[in-house]
Amino acid sequence: MILYYVGNEPKLKEAMISFFEEIQAEYQLLSDEDLEQTIESLLVKTSQKEKGNRSPYLIMDGYSPGQLESLAKQMHERHLDIGRLAMKTETNQTWTLSALMDEIDEEYAYFQSRDRLYALLISPDKALLEKDAVYRKTLAMAYSLLEDGQAEKEYIDMAISSIEKMLEHA
Repeated sequence: MILYYVGNEPKLKEAMISFFEEIQAEYQLLSDEDLEQTIESLLVKTSQKEKGNRSPYLIMDGYSPGQLESLAKQMHERHLDIGRLAMKTETNQTWTLSALMDEIDEEYAYFQSRDRLYALLISPDKALLEKDAVYRKTLAMAYSLLEDGQAEKEYIDMAISSIEKMLEHA
């Protein structure tokens, strides 16, 4: 079963429905009316909602990690990019849809920040790198944040801000 929160991108709706039908997946469309429902109750409910105010989400149940990866790849190939995917777990099945979305949003923002920091690290300002020891040290410290799989988003964002300020003043 796939729960699809249509969100604030209703143009994706028809393409996603076609995709689900093509892969013969059982799915339900969700809207803002479902935000206070638990994941467990939504998985047994059969509603067909239209639109919501948040980014689109997919919440899946009964798929293996390999199937999820395959599904994500197939969606990407069809330009059906939904950045927020989740699996129903023992922990989240009693959460409301809104609570799960909040958690996913936090994780999404965290990985967006990590990706931004990574991009800054793989393409440093070569001239600044040569002449500025503080810039070099900042990049080294930022790199260690990425190596630490448990670095908090706040520290990653501070590293991004520091590097970007150095680049602005270079």
